Amino acid sequence: MNKKIGALRKYLRGWASHTNGVYKQQKTTFQSTINNFDIVAKNRDLFEDERSQLDQARSDLTKLLREEELKFHQRAKVTDVLLGDNNTRYFQMVVNGKQRKKRILSRP
Repeated sequence: MNKKIGALRKYLRGWASHTNGVYKQQKTTFQSTINNFDIVAKNRDLFEDERSQLDQARSDLTKLLREEELKFHQRAKVTDVLLGDNNTRYFQMVVNGKQRKKRILSRP
């Protein structure tokens, strides 16, 4: 039974890190797309399809950042900050502090 639980835990850790990696990759892709179109827009007017791609990248980036904020808000379990506040750094600090408190250090 312990081996099965250990294998499941190992699988889930890999799944979680893969999911976080996908978020980071998508975020980088959207940001680079937006930056490229902004550079092109300085030199000339954007075509209709380029403008729609830029709008789509901006909306996708906004959704992704909102999901990231909600994820950290849920992990922090903080109720004194209003939902919708852009305090992702605050939530990350709360989560990291909770993880430090839970850590048990063994002494030889």
